[in-house]
Amino acid sequence: MIAAPKPRARALLSHGIRLSMLLFVVGLWLGAPAPLRADGVDSPEVGKLNRRMVELFRQKRYREVIDVALKLYRRTRNPQLFANVGRCYDFLDKDLQALRYYSRFLEATQNDHRVDKSSRELVLQRVVFVRQRLSLTMRELNLVSRPSGAEIWIDGRRLVGLTTPATHWLSFGPHRIELRRAGHRRVAREVVIRAGAALTIDVELPARIIEGRVTLRGPRGAEIFLGERRIGALPLTSIALPVGRNRLRVVFPDRRERQLIVEVPADHPIVVEVPGGTDRTSKPKLPAMKIAGFVLIGVGAALLGGGLGLQIWAKHGDDDANAFVDRHISAGTFDQAALDEYNRRYESVLRRQKGAIALFAIGGASAVAGIVLVALGYAGGKQERQLRGPISWQPIVLRGGAGMVTEIRF
Repeated sequence: MIAAPKPRARALLSHGIRLSMLLFVVGLWLGAPAPLRADGVDSPEVGKLNRRMVELFRQKRYREVIDVALKLYRRTRNPQLFANVGRCYDFLDKDLQALRYYSRFLEATQNDHRVDKSSRELVLQRVVFVRQRLSLTMRELNLVSRPSGAEIWIDGRRLVGLTTPATHWLSFGPHRIELRRAGHRRVAREVVIRAGAALTIDVELPARIIEGRVTLRGPRGAEIFLGERRIGALPLTSIALPVGRNRLRVVFPDRRERQLIVEVPADHPIVVEVPGGTDRTSKPKLPAMKIAGFVLIGVGAALLGGGLGLQIWAKHGDDDANAFVDRHISAGTFDQAALDEYNRRYESVLRRQKGAIALFAIGGASAVAGIVLVALGYAGGKQERQLRGPISWQPIVLRGGAGMVTEIRF
């Protein structure tokens, strides 16, 4: 930190500087080349403004000098007038404005050979002095953003005409610095300014997600989800959704679910009707599934019972045929007629056995299917799952109308 000079010494220094700068500014005006003539402006008018400016400066009417000098600049585009304006602000102790116009003079005359080198050196000396004086109560900030071109807001007030990258002096103490740019999120920094070298604040402005407005209508109480985030329950009015295609999940009060694709435009709000009917992706009602399972189990048990009955009947028929043969052999009467009777009884036994096998197969399959349905019904009642087939379809709402998306899984 640079220590401030004592009041008496500072007063003497100030008077000396004012006198030397008076000679410097007058020297700039008198020693400057003839002003450039502007289109549509007569030289006598420019000369009159020059004389008026010098007279006002001698009378120390610095604010009026600034107005005349800026008017002259608009007519002549003579960059030396920036030095005159800066010096007037310097006399008025407006250090920030003085530094701004001194800097504009130095930038505009960097390659201008019409300007005397000593004039630039004197302005450079004043810039150093003003910066030292500012550093007693303020600190220089270099504000940078990616991307550039952001508005600068300090303590809730916008610095009009200033965008990043920019340099600004800020008084000591706490401040809130906010950078704003269209299409990006605002970024704010809380800083405490203390004495020191120039401070650089470099901020990256993240892109802002563009959103559109959507009104959703449909079965009252149906819940809408975007990914894992719950948006709310129908009906929903003017909610914000990202522009583009959005896949919404609709959960109805009876726990059925539906996928809904909505195309959200950026230029106007839309209204979407949420269908409430059953689709191929919806979950069947669990009680019906369990009833069907129990019915299949019952049918399977009956078929298995019938197959068992046929098998027992076939066993009795086989025993009866064998006993018939044994009686005729023992009696010595086993002739062709007895053999035909035995073959008839044996074929009847085979037919009963085949029927039993068929009933066993059908009954077993029915029972297994019923057990699977009952198990799935109980499992689905405990947690929300969807029974999806290999083919499903989903409604889709586009900007030009509605349609259907078919999905095949294999």
